[in-house]
Amino acid sequence: MAADLGEIMEAARRAELLTSQLLTFSRRDSKKVELVDLSQLLGRAGRMLHRVLGEEVHLTIRGNDHPHVVQGDAAQLEQVVVNLAVNARDAMPTGGALSLALADVELDADQAALHGLIAGAYVELAVQDSGGGMDEFTRDHIFEPFFTTKSVGKGTGLGLAMAFGVVQQCGGTIGVDTAIGEGSTFRIHLPRVVDPTLVDKGVPARAPTTATPGDQSILLVEDDAAVRRVVQRILVHAGYRVISCASPEEALEYVEQPGTHVDLLFTDIVMPRMRGTELAQRVSTLAPATRILFMSGYAHLEGETSLAHPIVQKPFQRHDVLAQVAARLRG
Repeated sequence: MAADLGEIMEAARRAELLTSQLLTFSRRDSKKVELVDLSQLLGRAGRMLHRVLGEEVHLTIRGNDHPHVVQGDAAQLEQVVVNLAVNARDAMPTGGALSLALADVELDADQAALHGLIAGAYVELAVQDSGGGMDEFTRDHIFEPFFTTKSVGKGTGLGLAMAFGVVQQCGGTIGVDTAIGEGSTFRIHLPRVVDPTLVDKGVPARAPTTATPGDQSILLVEDDAAVRRVVQRILVHAGYRVISCASPEEALEYVEQPGTHVDLLFTDIVMPRMRGTELAQRVSTLAPATRILFMSGYAHLEGETSLAHPIVQKPFQRHDVLAQVAARLRG
């Protein structure tokens, strides 16, 4: 049973990645800008990559002994590293060596022009493999969406295109040096944050593992029954009293009942007939003390460039939900 559940989780993870890549291409998903220490990021990714690459690929990570700080979305940048590593693994079917190397570089005007950048301070991430390399045609098309040299069912052709888009969003560039029989080296240049002391090295807050005391009530509104059931179980197990609704209309009917008290409205945004933002406005009018927390599969929504309340990004894990719910209830 554990093996079967592991396969289910892996399938869900692949679906999450594919959906995220498609949203990036359609410009429906925007990045979260934050300070990212690539040294820490490679440390986290490296522990996972050892399992992904297998025993036949020797992985080395260099240059991560001090901070290399850039601005971007940490999750997306980590996915870039994973995509490059997986492609390198596939280029070495009988095994080989993979190197991830970080370096702070100063590009003058001439050097920057070669990469389509302006002169300044950058972090260079070099991903080098000992595979068979690429011919000129493949090299020229490698970053195009849906271009792949892999057989049917072995790749979507989105991994490198997604990496290209993420790096560009961060103000950087990505290129490849390759030749048949000589392996490939992908080089990423990202603008460097010169003052690394700005990086928050703390561990992200996690929700308490014990049940929340008291009788705090949460009005949960989600039109997808499967998602609604999962979130309800998470919240009930944490000690909250949950009123579960399948539609905004059902939620409003509950709030309009005399004597009703709701501490938190936790609602999806995109729903039939009424969006979560409109529901939040109407609930705030009926019960001004009710706090609001949104959830959505989109980081950016047309017509709603700024939301007045926090948002939990789908797909989420249990600790993500509980941490944000607890934070909203604290005010």
